[in-house]
Amino acid sequence: MNLSGFVTLQDMKKNQRAEFSPKRGRQETFLKAFVEEIGNVSEACERCGIVRQTHYSWMDTDPSYPPRFEKAEREVYGNMQTVAENAARKGIRAGNKILLKFCRKNYGNDLVEAILAGDESAFLPR
Repeated sequence: MNLSGFVTLQDMKKNQRAEFSPKRGRQETFLKAFVEEIGNVSEACERCGIVRQTHYSWMDTDPSYPPRFEKAEREVYGNMQTVAENAARKGIRAGNKILLKFCRKNYGNDLVEAILAGDESAFLPR
C-alpha cells in the first residue's frame, strides 16, 4: 500500500490473492486522484479521463467500491482538518485579531495562550 492507504499496482502484483481487474485499477486511480483533488469528484474524474457517472455507477453496482470511497473521503476530511488547524495556528501566532477573538470566545483563552507559547499539541477539539 502507498502512504494514502490505497493498493498500488505493485502491491497487486506481489499479492496473488489481490483481485485485480482493469475496473479495479481505474477505481484505485480515481480514489487517489479524489484525495489529491481534495474531495472534488469532478476534478478527479477529469484527471482520470472518466465521466462522473462512472463513479456513481461504481457506487451503485460494485459492493467493494463504496467502503473504499468512504475511506478516501475520511482521508480528505482529515487532510482538510490538518490544513485548517495549521492555518489557524499560523494566524493566531501572527496576531490575527479576528481569529484570536473567535478562538478565545469559542475555545477559551487557555488554548490560545498554549498555541502562542508554541505548544504543538494544543488545538481545537475534534
